[in-house]
Amino acid sequence: MSGTSELPSTGTWDGAASAQAARVAREFEAAYRSARGAKPDPRAFLPEPQRERPAVLLAILRVELELRHEAGERPDVEDYAARFPELDEDGVVALIYEDFCLREEAGDAPVPQEYEERFPDLTPRLRRIFDIHDLVGTGSLTAASSGSASEVAFPEVGETIAGFHLREELGRGSFARVFLAEERQLADRPVALKVSLTGSREPQTLARLQHTHIVPVHSHRIDPATDFHLLCMPFFGRITLERLLASPAIRTACSGADILAVLDRLDASGASAGGSARATLAALPFARALAWWGARMADALAHAHDRGVLHRDIKPSNVLITADGLPMLLDFNLAREPWDPAAREDRPGMLGGTLGYMAPEHLEAIAEGRDHHVDSRADLYSLGVLLFEALTGRRPFPPPPAGGSVGQTLRRAAEARRAAAPLIRRTHPEMPVALEAVIARCLDPRPERRHPDAAALAADLQAVADERPLPHTREPLSSRARRWVSRHRLGLTLTVPMLILASMLVGFARQAREDQSRLSRQIAQWIADGVRLESLGRPDAALEKYRDAAQLASEQPLYQSQPPLIAGYRSALAHRLRVDLALATISNARRAAARIDETEERLLEPVPETTARTLAAGLDELIASYESHAVAPRWADAQEFQGLTPTDARLLESSFERAIIERLGLSLRGAPAEAAAIARLCDLGTRLTTRPELWSAARAWILERRVEPLPSIESTDLTADDCLRIARIHIWRGEHEDALGALREAARRRPDAPLIHRRLAQVARRLGRDAEALAALDIARALRPDSESTRRERVSMLQALERWDDLRAENRAIGATKPESAPADR
Repeated sequence: MSGTSELPSTGTWDGAASAQAARVAREFEAAYRSARGAKPDPRAFLPEPQRERPAVLLAILRVELELRHEAGERPDVEDYAARFPELDEDGVVALIYEDFCLREEAGDAPVPQEYEERFPDLTPRLRRIFDIHDLVGTGSLTAASSGSASEVAFPEVGETIAGFHLREELGRGSFARVFLAEERQLADRPVALKVSLTGSREPQTLARLQHTHIVPVHSHRIDPATDFHLLCMPFFGRITLERLLASPAIRTACSGADILAVLDRLDASGASAGGSARATLAALPFARALAWWGARMADALAHAHDRGVLHRDIKPSNVLITADGLPMLLDFNLAREPWDPAAREDRPGMLGGTLGYMAPEHLEAIAEGRDHHVDSRADLYSLGVLLFEALTGRRPFPPPPAGGSVGQTLRRAAEARRAAAPLIRRTHPEMPVALEAVIARCLDPRPERRHPDAAALAADLQAVADERPLPHTREPLSSRARRWVSRHRLGLTLTVPMLILASMLVGFARQAREDQSRLSRQIAQWIADGVRLESLGRPDAALEKYRDAAQLASEQPLYQSQPPLIAGYRSALAHRLRVDLALATISNARRAAARIDETEERLLEPVPETTARTLAAGLDELIASYESHAVAPRWADAQEFQGLTPTDARLLESSFERAIIERLGLSLRGAPAEAAAIARLCDLGTRLTTRPELWSAARAWILERRVEPLPSIESTDLTADDCLRIARIHIWRGEHEDALGALREAARRRPDAPLIHRRLAQVARRLGRDAEALAALDIARALRPDSESTRRERVSMLQALERWDDLRAENRAIGATKPESAPADR
């Protein structure tokens, strides 16, 4: 017998459940139970036609196996294979599975690995059978493993593994545990640590996906002491959508505010007092709030699908709800790139997921041992099931009935989903008609009838949340008419006299007004689409909408004499100019941030006067380009920049401020500036931050060498950036002990900033505290392992401390030769 990675052919197995085979098996059972001595021979019951014999033989042997287990015997499948050589591979696999189930029902807790060791030629097929058994029995299928999770001693809460101290178990699966942990090497920052038996594609997949609604990855490693795979992720809270939906209070929720109240009760420690996401969610009715969540999950799937990655296990337990009220996709352990044939892996377990949320084509693919027909639309189906459950409290399809082979069970489940999904409004008439239409399209059994991609689904769900027309799904006429009347009630009231007057005008004038109204609505719709795209973080797409709206208005004959078109043109143009300015500014800011990073890196070490002047000239140019956009006291708060994400807004301010403070430092290091320029730079810094006393102290020292007091680093309202600015001023004034204290506080408040640790090492080394300097460099190296300058500083420290063993290890790690300064005998 030879193994294969495909699911066993089900011809013999399915034939054993036929009416004829069942009838013969019942006859054999009656004869077996009534026998007083020797038991009947199964061959005596086989039919004459050879093509019918394999299936009937399997049915009889399964009955005999059950009867022997019932009598307390423990028969071996190997004996059946030897007694009945005509039993084909399908029959042997079926008997193995029957024996496994009988032992499991008797409380024997059999281990799949035992059968894999007994039947090595059938190992790939058996693994898939046992995986599907797990899928049908528990609803969740995981990748196959050569060992049993129950035999492995996972770490426990309170232990430390690879520098992570485990504080609390957040969840567990067959082959992994997830803990809330403290990362000891980075100031005990809280992280979510996934400890698994085997590696997976998840770290590589998550590293490629950078999206607001996908939980990112910090690091991945293998613990050399235990061989566990450790995946470190940010800790965003404990509450999953599954836990939220399990709360009885959620069934009486009527609004997004009610949902947030349930969320806060479940995890009071993570409750947030504000935030734009919570404000938006709280203002929406219950169904539209869930649509708003769905739009963000669909947008995250669009991001993954655009990079060739399917999730394959969308379900409530894989959606984290943060304290800010945002959904984030978890667990890409089953993700892979389905449309790259070269990336296929012919090992079991690649097709996984959770039975209750699988598309019919996904179930059929598992039953048939293939995966090339499962694409991104299967994820859209799963998201539709999730939304159906969130809205109604139940899934659209019941679990499949037990009985028959696992292949039959999966096919029955797929067949049930080939029928039309139930409509939400039959049991929940309060739900929006538009949302029912969107979810019904997600649950269409034909993939080609679903949304073409996740971006289209996100747009439809956002339209439901905003109570606007669906851009990609046909909405029932009654719903469209009701919404149009609701939105235009005032306009209709004012239009009645005009209609009376219009009835007396010629048909041409009537048609002209209708065209104008249609155009105005189209322009307004495109502007609204642009605003929505901005909210989804897609300003480039929004800009195209604004351009199209302005062009449509300006192309109309005599548009300047038509007030609605003029208003539409001006509105579109204003939006376009605003986004143009914001995109140009943030593009400059990103380029500038990279240049400032390079400048700060070089200024960590002494530089010649000519180099200092060159760097100062570059910073003067950057500051001038920034200053030309400084249009408000806090310019990132200006109306022109309201379309930016919070991250981009922070980038604008932080990069501008970093350029200013580095230029002030260079004024003391060989690139002096005029007093007026120093004063102007300090004024700009005051506008950017809420710490004017820091810039006043900087100005006093640079211009007058006068010492002004600085805020205490023990103040709780100081940020890490404030502490870093205080340290810089202390350094300028030669107050290195005070600078070291400020840098320690900055590192405590923001342990993941390598620049802070490098400055701390620089000051500590100047004060002769080599051990502290080396520890800070170790952290900086761990945060930025690709930094050549950090590596050079660390090598210099090791040489100064004569730590030759560590120096040799460093050289081996980078493939360098042993330095001449390291004695061979030490």
